[in-house]
Amino acid sequence: MTTRDIALVAMMTAVTAVLGLMPAFTTPLQPAVPITAQTIGVILAGLLLGPVRGAASMALLLLLAAIGVPVLSGGKSGLGVFAGPTVGYLIGFVACAAVAGGMIWAKGRPFRFSWGLFAGFIGAFPVLYLFGSIGLVARIDLGFGAALASNVAFIPGDLAKLVIAAIIADRVHGAIPELMEGRPGRVAA
Repeated sequence: MTTRDIALVAMMTAVTAVLGLMPAFTTPLQPAVPITAQTIGVILAGLLLGPVRGAASMALLLLLAAIGVPVLSGGKSGLGVFAGPTVGYLIGFVACAAVAGGMIWAKGRPFRFSWGLFAGFIGAFPVLYLFGSIGLVARIDLGFGAALASNVAFIPGDLAKLVIAAIIADRVHGAIPELMEGRPGRVAA
């Protein structure tokens, strides 16, 4: 990674941490896991930085949380968060950013809003829900089917967050086309 790559990774980590400061809430369908704005940052990491840098930014977020920096929703941190019911979602942040970024990378340049939506909805969110469900099964008394079904509570908000992330990514890629450097395809004229 270049110095620029490291700076971009750190920036997305910071953006995702700041999104964790926004109030979170739970629903009756999923009382163990809060609905947060941080998934905007997770998807943005992939859409803006691609699979490697996007996943690295989420891995850095988790590392900071593990050593006690309050970067998760509600200022949570420490190793204890990895023993709770959200552990699968947290680990899924890395995979989610990697999948969204991988799909953007595979499509090539220029970035397209519609492909950003597709990458998040078809690729990234199912990965996040799968990791989250596995974490729920491992940490609370819930079968896999019930854990997977509990993700329904997240879908409406995640769709809205995905649209926000895709709009932001489209605007950022339009303003800073060099974010696509090294990706396949041609730069739009």
